[in-house]
Amino acid sequence: MKTKSEVKSMPLAPNKPRKCASVFQVRELEKTFESDPRPSHDKRIQLAKRLDMMPRTVQIWFQNRRAKARSQNHLMVKAVNCPPCPARLQAQTNDVSPLLLLPPD
Repeated sequence: MKTKSEVKSMPLAPNKPRKCASVFQVRELEKTFESDPRPSHDKRIQLAKRLDMMPRTVQIWFQNRRAKARSQNHLMVKAVNCPPCPARLQAQTNDVSPLLLLPPD
């Protein structure tokens, strides 16, 4: 079994460098995601052919995009449900910096 340092020093895939999706491809993927965040296998294959991408790349893009959406949703829910900091509330009412309201160490 390889150690973590050995794994980190190994190249990802020497024969296949990573490719960035073009602006057009990302725009089309985002547009499809808005209408269907979980496209079927056939729809992903059609999309991959249309965008000149590998079907597996399209599949991974959608997985990553759903994870991003969940993360953004989690942050929004956390912000909505989190009670405001008393110092921040005081600062908003008095137009004073919240750092000035904190007690010294």
